[in-house]
Amino acid sequence: IPSVAVTTGGATTTLNGVGFKVDLITPDFGVTAGLTRTVANDSGLLGDNLTKVTQPLFNGTAESGASVTLEIKNEAGSAVIATVGPVTVGANGQWATTAATAWTFADGITTALPTAKYTLNAIVTDKAGNVTTTPLAGTPFEVDATPPSSASTDFTGGLAEASNTGSTTDTITSATRPTLIGTAEKGAKVEVLVDGTTYTTFADADGKWSVAVRAQLSGNNAGSAVEYKPTVTLTDAAGNVTSIPDAFTFTVDTVPPHSATGGLSADNKTGDDTDGTPLTNDDTPVLSGTAPADSVVEVTIGGVTYTNASPLPDGMTGGLVLTGTNWTLPVTTVLTDGVQVPQINVTDVAGNSTTVNGTAFRVDTAAPIAQTISGALLVDTAVTDNTTANDSGTKGDNLTRDTTPTFSGNAEAGSTVVIKVRAAGAAETDPIVQTLDAVTATTG
Repeated sequence: IPSVAVTTGGATTTLNGVGFKVDLITPDFGVTAGLTRTVANDSGLLGDNLTKVTQPLFNGTAESGASVTLEIKNEAGSAVIATVGPVTVGANGQWATTAATAWTFADGITTALPTAKYTLNAIVTDKAGNVTTTPLAGTPFEVDATPPSSASTDFTGGLAEASNTGSTTDTITSATRPTLIGTAEKGAKVEVLVDGTTYTTFADADGKWSVAVRAQLSGNNAGSAVEYKPTVTLTDAAGNVTSIPDAFTFTVDTVPPHSATGGLSADNKTGDDTDGTPLTNDDTPVLSGTAPADSVVEVTIGGVTYTNASPLPDGMTGGLVLTGTNWTLPVTTVLTDGVQVPQINVTDVAGNSTTVNGTAFRVDTAAPIAQTISGALLVDTAVTDNTTANDSGTKGDNLTRDTTPTFSGNAEAGSTVVIKVRAAGAAETDPIVQTLDAVTATTG
């Protein structure tokens, strides 16, 4: 405190002046700075120093009464991107910027911090005008204002292979609680809205995500499969949000395939048995029928199962061909004589299966028994005039004056009988005089 001695008339008076303090110490004690930790300012995970806010708020500590100006530098600390402040430190040593605090940006930057990582310097000026600049390397922060990408190269979604029943190359399944998988920005929260229910997960370090649908989905709407187009919401670590409506498509199909048909092909049918059963004399015939397009068809006959499945399942035989909705099968294993009934199993692209019996047919490779074949002039007992009877003259003597007589006899029921006429005593190699129209034996 300065003092002044004043002498008047020999008397001296000492006057004290106004006291003052000399402060040459720079204000470098307890200086801290960082993002203000509020949900709105430090978006994403609170306290991770990652924000989507491009002019965020800051707070910290410094000498009370001092003035604080922040320098926001690039990650390397080599360039000032913006300055914020000044703000005054309160009596409790706390300071904070507000929305009204001045921002000054470097050339080329207008009103927002670009997406990048930053470091802070605090320039603190105390009441005495002492200035210190404190690099705050321990409190870097990052601005990420870029929403997660919805481009097909960055986001994918669909059925997990284990849930893609039937063909794994399509998006159709019979699973009513499928697992959905895909890719997204690593670490992003993934919310999948399916049929009114939201399932939440996070993309892992490789960007992969997966959710299991727990609420049963319908796969049969009045006989038709049901298509689903989930809405996906992505939220990255900084809190940026991207919503993707109709993000991907899959179909749940629990409708059994339409019934298949099948039996002996028309080209292999050689006749009909007396009960109407189709006949063939080929013990490796061609079978044919219908089935839904793109389905897997299995036909079991003679103890062997033939299919068009690829790759060929163990224990099955290939050779069945499905073209559109028509299938054909050249049987390669010899069938035994008798009635054969093909069993037809159809599996559609969703994995639904239906099994039906095809049309029965009879295999008959045995030639008619010669001893059962007989024939002669028809003896018409109802005709009394032997001059006009089929067997004219003495009945039963196989002598007639009719030049176009009728013959009758016995043969295997259902067989076709062809009569070839040669001269009496002629060998089988001799010329045929006449061949009569074929007739069908009825009851033998």
